[in-house]
Order: sequence, then C-alpha cells, then structure tokens
Amino acid sequence: MSHLYEESLDALAKTIKINRFLIQPKLAILSDQERIQLADQLITESSILATIAWKNPGTNAAAQLFDLQLFTKNLLEKTTRKAAAQVQNSNDPDLKKSYTEWLDVLEQANFMLQDPAADPEAIRQLQVSAEGLEKNLVRKGLAQVEPDKYIYWQDIRAALQPGEAAVDVMRFRLPGIDRITDTVLYAFSIIRPEYEAPKMIFIEKGNDLETFTFGQYQSDIKKIQEVAIISYQKLWAQVAENLNGVKTVYFSPDGIYHKINLNTLRLPDGSSVIDHQSIKLVTNLSELLTKDKQKTKLQSGTAVLFGNPKFDNDLTVNNTSAESSGTIPGTMRDLANAVTNGDFEIKPLPASEKEVNDIARKLTAHQWETKVFTQAQATEAAVKKLQHPSILHIATHGYFLNSAPATTSGSPRLPGAGANPALRSMLFFSGAANSIAGEVLQGEDGILTAFEAAVLNLDGTELVVLSACNTGLGKIQNGEGVYGLQRAFRIAGAKSLIMSLWEVEDKATEQFMNNFYENWISGMSKSAAFRKAQLALKAKYPQPFYWGGFVLVNG
Repeated sequence: MSHLYEESLDALAKTIKINRFLIQPKLAILSDQERIQLADQLITESSILATIAWKNPGTNAAAQLFDLQLFTKNLLEKTTRKAAAQVQNSNDPDLKKSYTEWLDVLEQANFMLQDPAADPEAIRQLQVSAEGLEKNLVRKGLAQVEPDKYIYWQDIRAALQPGEAAVDVMRFRLPGIDRITDTVLYAFSIIRPEYEAPKMIFIEKGNDLETFTFGQYQSDIKKIQEVAIISYQKLWAQVAENLNGVKTVYFSPDGIYHKINLNTLRLPDGSSVIDHQSIKLVTNLSELLTKDKQKTKLQSGTAVLFGNPKFDNDLTVNNTSAESSGTIPGTMRDLANAVTNGDFEIKPLPASEKEVNDIARKLTAHQWETKVFTQAQATEAAVKKLQHPSILHIATHGYFLNSAPATTSGSPRLPGAGANPALRSMLFFSGAANSIAGEVLQGEDGILTAFEAAVLNLDGTELVVLSACNTGLGKIQNGEGVYGLQRAFRIAGAKSLIMSLWEVEDKATEQFMNNFYENWISGMSKSAAFRKAQLALKAKYPQPFYWGGFVLVNG
C-alpha cells in the first residue's frame, strides 16, 4: 500500500472513531431528518474507504468499510420510531397527547408538500415544528428504549452457522480530486464463519449495470422469458465464486440490487440461483443478531386482510370537484396524468378478493382471529385504525411515481414535495379512482402513501404482505435501502415484509400466496415457506415473470 493511502486510511479511521464517540450518545434523540443527513455525511467516508479497499486489497479498509455500512444502515431504522411506538402504547396521557400532536403536524406537512401552490415558508415551519415535536417525544420515551449498540463485522461472523455466508452490498461513487464523481462501483463484503476478515469483491462499470444490464433484465422479465445468462455473469458470478459450499446467503442489497431478484438469475448450465442456495434478504446484516433462528412454527394471533377494494366508490363521494375547490394535492394531479397517459390503470382485482378469503379460512382453521376488508370496506381509514396485528395482508394495486414532473404551470416543484419518494410510493384503497378523477371523498382519499404508512401502529407485527404491483420499488439511496413502502412499513414496526418488484399476474399470485401460508402454517420458517412456494410456482410456470416477482425481506 502506498504511503499516501496508508496515511489516508489512518486519518479516516481516527475520524470515524471520533465521530462514533460523538454520535453514539445522541442517537436516541436524533430526528429522522437528522439521521438521513448524518447518513449522507457517512457516504463520503464510505466512498473513500471503498476506494482504498479497491486499490489496496488486503488492508483493513474492508473491515472498516463493513463496520461503517452496518452503522449507516442501522442508523436509518432504529430508535426514533421505536420510541414513538412505545410512547403511543404507554399509559401516560401526556405522552399520548404529544404523539397525537406530532402526527397532526406530520399530516399537515404531508398535505402541503403535495400542493404546488403551498407557501414554502409555511412548509418549512411545519417541518421544523414536526422535528421539534419528534425529538421531544423521543426524549420523553427514552427510558423505554434500548440504546443503539455499535455492531462490528466480527459480531456478524459469530452469528453465522457452518454453510452460511453474509453478503453486504455498497453502491459508491469514486472520489475525485475535489468532488465525488459520477462513476459508480459496487463493493461486496463477504463474511463466512471461517474468514479472518471480510472479503471484498468489486464490480466495476456500475453505471452500465444500472442501465444496459438492468434494462436487459427488465426486458426479459416483461417478455415472459428466461433471464439472459449475461445478467448472472455481470451481476452475481464474481460473488458466487466465493460462495462454494454455502447453502444460505444473508444478503443486504444496495443500489440496483434492490430492483432485481437474485433467485431469478440464470447460470450457464440453465439452472437458476434459487436451485442452488437460499438467498435471505435483510435490510441490514444486524438482523442476524436479533433473529431467533430456532423459531420455526407460526404462532396463532390476529390477521387483517384487505383485498379487491372498490376503487370507483360512488357511495362515499361528495360530488364537489376537488379541482374547483383548490384542495387537490400535486401528487394527485401527477397520478391523474399517469392514468391519462396510460402509465397504469386502476382496474378491479376480483382474484385478490378470493386470495384474502382463502387465506383467512386457512388461518381461522388454525385458531387465528381474522378480519377481512373487501370492496367498499377496504378503505384507507380502516388501515390507519389498525393496532399492530400479527399479520397484515394487503392485496391491491401499488404504484410508484418514477419522476417528479413540473407543475401544470411548468414551474418546478417545491423542494421536498414531488421529489419526496415517500409521497410517490403508494397503495390504493376504496375510492382511490374517485380521488384521482378529481372528486372529494368523505374522509380519506383512498391512497395510502409511504409517508402515511410510516406512522401506522405496526410495532410487533410479524409480517406485512403487500400483494400488489411494484410495492418494493422507490427511490434508491446509497446504504439506505429503498425509500418507499419497504422502508415505511419497516419504520412503522413490521418485522418482515413480502413485496413485489414488478407487475404480478393475478392467478399466479393467488397460488403463490396460498402455498406460502399453507407452508408457514404447517410449521416451516417464513423463509423456508416462501422459498418452497416459489419453487412450486417455478415448477408450474418456469418463466421468472410468474414466480420471481415477490421478495421476502427480513424473513
């Protein structure tokens, strides 16, 4: 290693150590916005570490990078919402009042952020108020919250069993002389029980991966054909060479790897990754430390299921035009434009009604308490009233507005409005088509955004199933996972999630979901039940479009 790199690594290690010392005592009282800002700062340090590890294999830069990645990913999931949930469930009326006030301010900010005519200063004041209320709320509940623990790569290695491996992905841009460049590289940290240090694998030409390679993958899926072998060779072959003898891979994705299902990649011999290994997706590898690997049998509890909402629900509509009243949010206009342009269609989902009823019968037969909402009863308001059910299953349309278009006047959107992915990731419920058409509903608008989902009361919910199209997508942030419904339901408290990566086929989905629950009820772990259901569907429908659309996160 050159003298320059040696000095850089030593200086960076000292900086990270000092930052950790200063940050750790304050973690519990950081607001979500402060956590995001802190994570953005850590990306620069990660990029420098990754570059040193790339240029100088064998240094301890790989171990330092892995530890920093664990810290960054944990930073965005822990403590703040956990404290809020515990405060909400406490018997302290003052804490509950503070919590309600915080939610009210968030709701006001949410509405104003979507309105292009809103006053930017009013939005800023609401955001400042919400952040202050949140910090105060967390401070009041600190006695009930376990402090964040700094996790090292050795902790992950100790949690692995023989035949298991942990793989963490980092997307980073190469540092330049005076700025971070646009050149993207992907760094894979691989840990096995027998490794003395994390092994780093680098895939260069990350920009090509995110355009040409991903474009080829998407095209193969949409054409309902096998995934081209070149996708495996470019996306996974280098990593797979270091996983010989491994049967279970705990995989924490970043960047483009959030948008593909590794199981669907096809090897040169014609088999798929799923045929050789169990790939277990985790939001961050610290999940290995809290996961009870011995717990396999599903315990009975409460299950709430939503299916086939009545999207065009004239029974709850006030005939006043939302456009004339001036209250329709900018996001609603964007949705209306997307429908007009044919980007998506909110059509009835009769198969989803059969899906949720069949699942409810299975669970009821095993002493579960179930509640099913369909048609006009499948409302956004019903979702918001939930109190941490064991299972939440939502079979409806999902959508992600890929871009933040200009307002109808041609002027750019307010900062943080159309650009906010939490406002562009959404699920549709009863009355959603009316709202998009410009009508005002009595109560909620039928569209649950990720922003709203993040404050649902799901603390302790074992599994959320989003049996809808494109629910796993959202804006990709370095080290932060998918900024959409996935992160929102995790923040709300859900332990595990099942989501889709592309537009799924109704009947195949129905069969898959029924098989999954049947397997889980029979005593399998979630991950084993999920994999068996995928393999069964693969045997019937070999094309990945049918069997590979869903992913299980933190199973």
